[in-house]
Amino acid sequence: MFSILLFILLLLFFNVKSEKCAWDNCPEWSNSPNIINVHLVPHSHDDMGWIKTVDDYYTGARPRLVPVGVQYILNTVIDELLKDASRRFCYAEAGFLHRWLLDHNNEQKEKLLHLIVKSGQMEIIGGGWTQPDEATTHYIDIISQYSTGLALLNSTYGNCGRPRVAWQIDPFGHSREHSNIAKLLGNKALFFARTHYKELKYRADNKQLEFRWKVTSDEEEEINSDNSILTGAFLRGTYAPPNKFCFDSLCDDEPIVDNKQFEGYNVDKRLEEFFKYINDSVNTQLHKHVLMTMGGDFHYSNANQWFTQLDKLISAINSRTNKTGIYAFYSTPGCYAKALELIESNLLTKSFPSKINGDFFPYASSNHSYWTGYFTSKPAFKGLVRFSSALLQLSQKLASFSKILSKPFYCPSNECEPSFPLLLKLEGALALSTHHDAVTGTSKHNVTMDYIKRLLSGWDQAEKVINNSFWQISSLSTEQQDKPSLIFCRKLNQSICNIPLNQQHIAIILFNGGVRQIEKNIRLPLSTKPEQIKIINSDGKEINIEIIKTFLGGNEQIINNSESISPYELLFEAQIPPLGFSTYFMLINTNLKINNEGILNKKEIKKRQKKSEQIQKNNVEIENNFFLYHLTIMDY
Repeated sequence: MFSILLFILLLLFFNVKSEKCAWDNCPEWSNSPNIINVHLVPHSHDDMGWIKTVDDYYTGARPRLVPVGVQYILNTVIDELLKDASRRFCYAEAGFLHRWLLDHNNEQKEKLLHLIVKSGQMEIIGGGWTQPDEATTHYIDIISQYSTGLALLNSTYGNCGRPRVAWQIDPFGHSREHSNIAKLLGNKALFFARTHYKELKYRADNKQLEFRWKVTSDEEEEINSDNSILTGAFLRGTYAPPNKFCFDSLCDDEPIVDNKQFEGYNVDKRLEEFFKYINDSVNTQLHKHVLMTMGGDFHYSNANQWFTQLDKLISAINSRTNKTGIYAFYSTPGCYAKALELIESNLLTKSFPSKINGDFFPYASSNHSYWTGYFTSKPAFKGLVRFSSALLQLSQKLASFSKILSKPFYCPSNECEPSFPLLLKLEGALALSTHHDAVTGTSKHNVTMDYIKRLLSGWDQAEKVINNSFWQISSLSTEQQDKPSLIFCRKLNQSICNIPLNQQHIAIILFNGGVRQIEKNIRLPLSTKPEQIKIINSDGKEINIEIIKTFLGGNEQIINNSESISPYELLFEAQIPPLGFSTYFMLINTNLKINNEGILNKKEIKKRQKKSEQIQKNNVEIENNFFLYHLTIMDY
């Protein structure tokens, strides 16, 4: 028995030891103060929508627009890494990785698993569903999209799927709050490319391209490793390879010809050009480690071309190390960050230069090129993203409440499904919309329409969840009877909502997903002006209303041949409790009279009072990483 247990323990031990993430498998570099270590970092920056839609970028469809396909990038990179254990690659977009996993068989998935978990040749960086914009995104949406990406990476690759480096190389400026989120997510370092051209020059001239960025708002607190993140800005303000050293099929740079028997042998000339970039970098740093990004937008569709040329470059450099003092090798952002941590511990100042406060906004690439228009471009889409975020948060909370209450739930149809899987569509669409070419409004029109389509498709699923959760939370959940479906007014901004005015009684349910009570003016479009209309609150009291005309001009009244802008709007003020909902009743052309006790009779009032006495048994406590909620569900 003892031997069997020992055998099992040994198996577990060796399984743990066999896991080797990229940052545990860093290449060896020289510790000599006279040697320059060149970290060649192969990467591909894959926009999740821009000129083409996200799916077209993945499949390679519409090649006349951009002849690339992310599936081919990952396929060929995997093949090339498996050929040589010294090769490295890093990848950031979990959203594309998700598509690749859905599209490939177990054998291919096992190859990628081997590269990420066992050999450590591929490093996952960033960790988000995409690389989010940092100016027009809400912090909740940034956290949500990182949660979506990290959930996929953790479930697929475990500890090796958890990034150690934040990688924001293309967003148009950078915020302190995003760097704070990156720090809280456990990242050791943050790298970005786009910096205001004047600040970039200043930092390069003063050897401050690598620095500690203070992420907290306490101005009096002294900067330290706990309240800052090690940050690196790229010297050339871009994540592309050095000029003349792009070896992608999209580029036309000359290859390295290292065989003297061939015409065009050019190793000496090419090394002279490359060494210039290395020396320029060293002159802007406090150390002799140089990060060279070897990749660009949708590079490595032909990974063999890239790695063949990089092999030649590394071989040529290292054959002359004794003479030049330059040593090159494949590396990753995580390994470069590890080198910086070692360097920082040996600096006399005990730290890199620091940025005490502020953001990197606005971004300007030249004197007359300020990237600020996207702060306000496509405002309708920006608004849709915010509404979608609120809907997702509300749906998740209602689904959580209904699950925790665990009431017997009578489903009036066969369409009831588990809530959380239904929300994945909206969760993924919202994460996608945080991309730095999505919510910013910098993508092509048809791409923006694709983002919108995905969000609204997610709304359909979220509305199902709200319907099911509402009835499950309410006291009617166990009644074996058909329950009316909630009608959602998506187009209130256009004065459109299909309110059935032919009915005498309409219930209006207002949800509040926040933690504070709110008072809000409610607008309800009316297709006609009824002779008599009243709004009653849940206590049976009539409240003040106002009916106003909407603005109609020309042919605005007809929309999509099926919907019309309502000529009237009803307005009233509503109070909605925190993390709860309020119900108001619209009475149309009815002679129902309201007495001093409201529309509820004494028997109904006593019934509600008795219900409130059972309040203690319905206490619900919900805990997550950010807040602790303690609320009471009163289900009348």
